[in-house]
Amino acid sequence: YRSFKLFMDICVRCGACADKCHYFIGSGDPKNMPVLRAELIRSVYRKYFTIGGKLFGKLAGARELTYDVLKEIWYYLYQCSECRRCSVFCP
Repeated sequence: YRSFKLFMDICVRCGACADKCHYFIGSGDPKNMPVLRAELIRSVYRKYFTIGGKLFGKLAGARELTYDVLKEIWYYLYQCSECRRCSVFCP
């Protein structure tokens, strides 16, 4: 879908959402920042749906969907309560 492709490329990774996230503030884990949570999904997206990811792989920031990647996605995405504060403060 076109809207999904747009969502995958719309974040400029500025980090303005980081200090608004309760879970990032509480844990201090860099992967708990909303921008890096979304990057987990984007890295898998790049591997299978972008030309750069298909050709260059890890050089383009792409990762294969393996069991370990799924575990990492599950661990970090389910720590989010979807309060949407990150989207409110996103420039």
